[in-house]
Amino acid sequence: HNQHTKGFNENSPDYGFAVVYPDSAGVHWDAARSTNNVPPIEPGVDDTGFLIALADSITTEYAIENVYLTGLDNGAEMAYLAACTTPAHYQGVAGIGVLATSYLTETCSKTDLTALDTLIVWGNQDNFFTGITYDVAFSSGTQTIYSSEDTLEYWLSRNSCDTENAENPLEHLQLFSCEDDTQTAFV
Repeated sequence: HNQHTKGFNENSPDYGFAVVYPDSAGVHWDAARSTNNVPPIEPGVDDTGFLIALADSITTEYAIENVYLTGLDNGAEMAYLAACTTPAHYQGVAGIGVLATSYLTETCSKTDLTALDTLIVWGNQDNFFTGITYDVAFSSGTQTIYSSEDTLEYWLSRNSCDTENAENPLEHLQLFSCEDDTQTAFV
């Protein structure tokens, strides 16, 4: 994880932010219920509750006003889930290398629709991935991993973004203005 976090550590003093690297209770976060994310070994793990407690603790102890979640892969699944199910605790979320799943969209549809600054980084991965539905190994039912277009569409809808006036300030960046002076960006 050090190779992916180096920029955070180096830039935090210059830009005035603190970096916290929480870790899951098990091998991975209990986030998306996908085939690469089986239930935690320890029963009763509440990773969303843990992130809320962590956010509350650092904002109180260090007088930090804004908490942003970011994650890579399974950590991004967890960041998305925490941000959309408990948006009052966070100002924004960045997911790197992960697409929305049906578990995320179904779980988040039952929650407060507060808009958050959202960054989706899919990078130079396969832009032709059209989504997939598969059987979930540990439960009855199926799961869908959405395409990059459908992932962007989900967050644009959730954040009530203006899709008619998207900006493209850089070659591979789409930037949308959204409700409550938030932005959604797709790289």
